[in-house]
Amino acid sequence: MYFSRFFFWSSMDKFKIWLIAVGLIFFSVQLYQWLQSILLPLPIYIFGGAFLSIASNLKQLKKNDSSQSIDTGFDNKSPINSD
Repeated sequence: MYFSRFFFWSSMDKFKIWLIAVGLIFFSVQLYQWLQSILLPLPIYIFGGAFLSIASNLKQLKKNDSSQSIDTGFDNKSPINSD
């Protein structure tokens, strides 16, 4: 349905859409190349990775509140006090 209406648009409207699309692609490629030329120090990459890992696991962190016990795989008996 949409494509049939597209063919009835005037050639000036089609040109505007084409011009906007080409302009967006051009500016996005220029921005990508500019961002590739920026060199960031290693600590920024480390903090960025830590932020992304926390943000991706935020639902799990909120689900495991402090009222639930966390199974660590170890028993609570110490080898020193094994009475």
